[in-house]
Amino acid sequence: MKLPFTFALKLPFNRLIQNRSFVFGIYFLCLLPTLLTLFSILDKNEQFKEMKVEVDCLAIKMERVKELQKDRNAFFKTYSAVDHYYVDHAIESMQFLSPEIEALYLVMNNPAFESCDDIKQRLDSLTKGNNQFIFSEGNRRTGDQIEELELSQKRPVELNSHDLWRVLTAVEGVSIGELEPPKGRPQIITKRFHLNKKKLAERETYQLEMQLIKRDKIL
Repeated sequence: MKLPFTFALKLPFNRLIQNRSFVFGIYFLCLLPTLLTLFSILDKNEQFKEMKVEVDCLAIKMERVKELQKDRNAFFKTYSAVDHYYVDHAIESMQFLSPEIEALYLVMNNPAFESCDDIKQRLDSLTKGNNQFIFSEGNRRTGDQIEELELSQKRPVELNSHDLWRVLTAVEGVSIGELEPPKGRPQIITKRFHLNKKKLAERETYQLEMQLIKRDKIL
């Protein structure tokens, strides 16, 4: 006995296969695994590319580390025996304009110039530390057992051409003519080098102001 509100849905198979929506649905269900597989392959391919980039970057970083280690070893080999107070001993101790100082002493020994204040003041400025390098310490950086220290002149110094060669020899560590660099030099980098020429009637000198970076092993 069938209830009045019940019914049976009977669709012939040939009508189903003629329905476009049904056919597209069947095709979509068949293609769905293929699409999912394709998307998975594309995603894996992108991940592989990212991993390849990371590997390449890692190789570059490793080469950089090797170069840094090589540079570090070369640094320690080159500067194995340095004077940690090189700037004090070899640069700040320099006295300049020796020919002028000798001439001023000769003039001062002459009774006619004993009371000349200008000569006395000039001699005092050249011999009592006012015309010598004095550096103040600035930024200090450390890493890999190496210390970098910035050094800035507190005031300019006056010198002649021969004095300038002496300074370059001590700072750059190179020989100029008969001048040889002092022993125990650490690595010194010239950050700023300002040279101003001064020309007076009786002499020609230079005014020099520098900023240096000293690289040394950490004690």
